[in-house]
Amino acid sequence: MAFHSYTTSLVAASQLGRHVPLACSQRFIALPWTRKTIGIWKLDNVDSQDLSNTVPQELTGHSSSILLLAFNRDPVEVLLCSACSRYIILWDMNQVIADADVESTSQGTIIYSDFNEPSCLCISSKNDIVAVGISNDIILINLKEDHAIDILVGHTGRITATDFSYCSEFLLVSSSEDRTFKVWDIYERTLLYDSGVLSTCPLLSLALNPLKDQIIIGDADGKIRAYDVASTYRSCRCLQVLDLEQRLRKRKELTDVENLENADTSPEYGDPGVGVIALAVINSQNVVTLLRERHDNAAKSVISYTSVIEHVIRDSEVIYAATTGAIVVIDGCTLCIRNVFDLADPQVEESREKIPPDLRLIGSCTFSAIPNDNQIRCLLCGLLQNVVHVIQLERSESPDSDGTVSIISNSPLDKNSPLKAELTLKPKPPNKKKPNPTPSRNTRKGLVDKPLTFKAKIKSSGYATSSVNKMFQPRTDMHKKTIVARNKVEANGPIVREDYPIDCPATTSLKHKLYLSQPGTGINSLKFSGDGSQLACVSADKSIQLLKSNHPDKSNITFTGHDRPIASVNWNRTGQFLLSTSMDKTARIWYNELKEPVLIISKDSHNFKAEASNHENKPFTKDIAHAAFYYMDKFFMLASGNSLYLYKYHLDIDKLDDVKRYQNNNRYKLVTKLQIDSSQSITTFDCANEFYSYIVVCGSSSKGLEIFDMNVSKCIQVIPEAHARSMHTISINKGSTYVAHPSRAYNLVLTSAVTDGIKLWDLRTSKCVRRYDGHVNRSHPVGVCMSPCMRYIATGSEDKTAYLYDVRSNTYSDRLTGHRDVVFDVAFNPRQPQLVTASLDGQLRFYIP
Repeated sequence: MAFHSYTTSLVAASQLGRHVPLACSQRFIALPWTRKTIGIWKLDNVDSQDLSNTVPQELTGHSSSILLLAFNRDPVEVLLCSACSRYIILWDMNQVIADADVESTSQGTIIYSDFNEPSCLCISSKNDIVAVGISNDIILINLKEDHAIDILVGHTGRITATDFSYCSEFLLVSSSEDRTFKVWDIYERTLLYDSGVLSTCPLLSLALNPLKDQIIIGDADGKIRAYDVASTYRSCRCLQVLDLEQRLRKRKELTDVENLENADTSPEYGDPGVGVIALAVINSQNVVTLLRERHDNAAKSVISYTSVIEHVIRDSEVIYAATTGAIVVIDGCTLCIRNVFDLADPQVEESREKIPPDLRLIGSCTFSAIPNDNQIRCLLCGLLQNVVHVIQLERSESPDSDGTVSIISNSPLDKNSPLKAELTLKPKPPNKKKPNPTPSRNTRKGLVDKPLTFKAKIKSSGYATSSVNKMFQPRTDMHKKTIVARNKVEANGPIVREDYPIDCPATTSLKHKLYLSQPGTGINSLKFSGDGSQLACVSADKSIQLLKSNHPDKSNITFTGHDRPIASVNWNRTGQFLLSTSMDKTARIWYNELKEPVLIISKDSHNFKAEASNHENKPFTKDIAHAAFYYMDKFFMLASGNSLYLYKYHLDIDKLDDVKRYQNNNRYKLVTKLQIDSSQSITTFDCANEFYSYIVVCGSSSKGLEIFDMNVSKCIQVIPEAHARSMHTISINKGSTYVAHPSRAYNLVLTSAVTDGIKLWDLRTSKCVRRYDGHVNRSHPVGVCMSPCMRYIATGSEDKTAYLYDVRSNTYSDRLTGHRDVVFDVAFNPRQPQLVTASLDGQLRFYIP
C-alpha cells in the first residue's frame, strides 16, 4: 500500500494537559477553536485548500471547555454532538451551512445536562440515540425527545470508547479501563456479552466493521484483537490477536541494521509507541450502498460468482490504528501489517516537510469513518500541544498481476525446459524363430505327415457331454467390455454429465456414515479421484482402501505393502493410478484393479537394472513427505529432505494380467532435482495436474513459501515467514473438470500450519488475502480443502468437529459435529456437492446440501 499525503496545520484551543477532542466526517472537520467554541472546516475541495489560512465557522453555546466531539455516519444528514462538563449540544450541519450563507448565527439543541465529565460519545446509525460514557456507566439519550431513556450499568472502570453496530442497529459495544468490553442491546436495555478481563492494561479504543458484526479492540499494551459476534449476539469469539509492540520492535531493529550498513552512526529517534489510541475500519467499497443492499431480499439471495472472486482478491477492508508515535495500516482480513507511518522516523520527516519535527508523540487522533474517492483523512494532535495536523492519505489498491507468477501456464516451454523430457524404452530385439519345417514324405513307407484331428462324432465315455464340475470359466471378453464402456463414457460424457453447481448451498446435511476400520484405527487422509467416482482412504494400519462414492459401504480394493505409516496419497488425472508415500522412504504407484504396486520408487535416480551398479543411484536417506502426479500425468514429483524431485515414468498397463504382471517393465528416471538451501526439509507441496502448469508451491521447515517454475528449474519467488510454524498443508485451487473458474481464481493457494490457522494467498501479488481461524489445531496436521465451486473451505479440527468457512469471510459458517475423535481430514467431491470427513476413530461421514 502506498501513501500520498496532503498535510496542513490548524491551531486548536489551548488545552495543555488534557485530551484534545477531534472529529472528522466525509464533509467536515470539527475541533475546539477556543475553549468554548467549535471550529468547522468544509472539506469539499481539500486538495486545493490550505486549511491553515482558512477561517472556520464558529459554533458557540458551551459555557465551559469542550471535552468531546462526534459526527454521525450519514453523509447527507450530518449531525454533530459536542459535550462539555455541563451539557451536550446537538448541531444540524446542513442548517449550520445554510445559516452561514445568510451570515446568521447557528444555535444548537441541548439534549442532556446535569452530569459529570463525559469520556466518550457516539451517535447511532439511525440518528435517534446518543450513547455517552460517564464514569463507569453509559447514558442513552433519545434525540427525538431530548432526554435520557436509560443507563447501562456493568463496567467497573471508566468508559474509554463506545460505538454502534453498522449491521445490527440495536447493538452497542463499549470498552473500559476495567480491561473488558461489553455488547449491549439498547432496545431491550440488556447486557448480551461480557468479555471478561482481556489484558493487563486498559482497553483504549474500539472500532466496528461496517460490513459484518466484527469488533476490533486496542489496548494500552499495543495489542489489537479481532472478535466475531455470533448470530445470537450472546457470545463473541476471538479471531486473531496482533501484537503491535512486537511487530514494531522488529521493524525498528531491521531499520537500525540498515542504517548501520549505510552510515557510520545510526540516527537516534524515539520509540514509535505501542498504546493504541484510535482505530478505524475503512472499506474500499461504498459502505452506504452495501448497507442498503443488505436490507434488500433480492440482494441477499442472489450473489454473483464474479463478485465472490473479486471480494476475495481485491482489498475489502483496512484497519487504521494510531499509536502514540505512528499510524499503522493493517489488513482487515488477515491482521497483517501493510505499512507504518512512523512520525519518529527522520526519513518520514524529510519526505513530508509540512509535518513539524516536534510531532513525536500523538495525544489524540481520529480518522474519517467513511472514505470519499478512496481517500482517508487523519487528524493528529501532539501530546501537550494545541496544533492539529490534517493528513490526507490516498490508499492505492493492490497492484495487478505482472504475469511473473501464474498457475496456468501462459508462455511456451523453454528451449532447455525439463518438461520436454521423454522416457523412451529400448525396444526388445525380435525373437529369432526357426522356420517351420516343410512337410516331408516318408518315401520308404509312403506316408505323409498330417495334423492331428478329431472326428465330429466320437463315441467315447466323457467326450460327448460337458463336465459337471467346472474348475474355472475364463472371461475372455473382460478387456473388451472395459474398453467399450470407457469409450462410451468418454464419448458421451460432455453431453450427458451435469456441471457442478456454482451457487450450491453448504454441505451440512448428513447423508450416511460408516466405520471404515476397526475402533482405534484412524483415517489419516482422504482423496477423491478426478471424476469423483472413487475415494481413497488412508488408514493408520498402513493400508489404502478404495471406495465407490455412490456406494461407500462396499469396499472396492485394499492396497497394502508399505512398512511404515503412509504420509500422502494422490490420484492421477484419469483416476486409474494412485501415488502414495510413506515413512519407509519409498513411494508406490498402484493400479486401481490390482492389489500389488505396479511401480516402487525406492532409489533417487532410476530403477533400470542395466544401470543398477551406478553409485549415484542411492536409496532415499530421508522420509518422502509428499508426492503427486504432475503436468497432465507426464511426470510425478516427490519431496524428500530439502529436495524436490521430478521424474519421468513409463507404466505398461497392457500387460497387467495374472501372468505377465510379474514381468515388470515399468520404469522411472530422474529428470531434475531442486533444493531449498535455507531449509532442512520440505514439509509439503502442491502442483496442478488437471491442466498444464509450470508452478509448484512448496512449504519448508523455514516457515516460508517457495514457488518454483519447473519450466526454468528454479525458485522464482519466496514468501518468508508465511506462517508462524512449518506448513503441513498446501492446496492450490485446481477447481474441477465439472466447473469453470476465471483464470485469476486458480492463483489462490490455501496453506495451513499448526496453531497458525489457515491462510489464503494470491500468488500474483504474493499477498495473504484471507485468514481463517476458529477451528482447533494445536498438534495434529489436520487437512483443509476448497470446494470446487470456490465458495467454501472445509477443515478438520481437534475438537471432534469439522468446520466450514465462507471463503469471503474469516470466520466459520458451520460446524459439523458427530465424530468421536480428532477430525483428521476432509475432502470435497469434484463432481457433485458432497463433503466427506474422516476422524481418528475410523469413521467416515458423508454430507450433502
